Amino acid sequence: MLAIIFIASVASYFVYLFFSGNVPQEILVDGSIDYNLIVPWAKTLPEQMFEALSKQILSNPIIAILYFVMIAFSLILIALLLKFFSRIMLFLHEAASRKDLLNKTGLFEFWPNASITERAPQWAVMADRILASPHTTFNLLGATGWDTFGHSNSPLHKAMENFSGSIRVILMNPDSHRLPARAMSIGMTTAAYKHQIKKSIKFLKELKAKGHFVELKLYGSTPNWKMIFTPRRVWLQHYHNDHHVADCPVYMFYSTQERTGLYQSFAKDFERIWAQCDFMVDLSTN
Repeated sequence: MLAIIFIASVASYFVYLFFSGNVPQEILVDGSIDYNLIVPWAKTLPEQMFEALSKQILSNPIIAILYFVMIAFSLILIALLLKFFSRIMLFLHEAASRKDLLNKTGLFEFWPNASITERAPQWAVMADRILASPHTTFNLLGATGWDTFGHSNSPLHKAMENFSGSIRVILMNPDSHRLPARAMSIGMTTAAYKHQIKKSIKFLKELKAKGHFVELKLYGSTPNWKMIFTPRRVWLQHYHNDHHVADCPVYMFYSTQERTGLYQSFAKDFERIWAQCDFMVDLSTN
């Protein structure tokens, strides 16, 4: 800071000397400024400035006042520039920290909601990524599955029809005693909620009949997380008590090499839920 002020003072003093016609003889060689002599001369600048200013104040007060105005303006400008650059550096530091956080957690994408109409491009990308991983396992944890893959216009319906790998799905048990409360919380009747689950199960049976490797398990608790997995990505939503999951935000995490990555944590959670679900549906029978 002091160095900047000193440089600004020197620059301002040179401007003053230039306009006053009093270029110091110490830095002149054959009538021209020798820039190699400026630094040695500048070391004696405080004493020279004080002496020169004293003379100018007595001989020409107007020029002296202008010089002081220039010094004040320079100091104000320096202060503003320092404040500006400090904010820039803080912004860059925060941006780097956020990038590091995203890299460590694996968070790559965010949707405000999962509306089929509003988020059609995002759903299309998800379907493409599912199909881009053939001969792997596609995992899905949901509630009814109806708006995700169950009906013909749902975003993952065709992707699951064309997927050549293994499919594992976990849905809510239509006979769960917690189902009526979940249905009521999102403005549906118990019968309608059950019907959606059964229609989704019917679609999975159709896939099984066509030769797809499909497994389905049912859970009896209230739905908590919706998870859609490919080998490298997971799309995640939380089931709020009073909101349809389509109205809830979507977070996409990718698999990272870091142990801090959340993809691995949710993948382990899916495996835990899969292992704890005792009710496996035989999709080869009615």
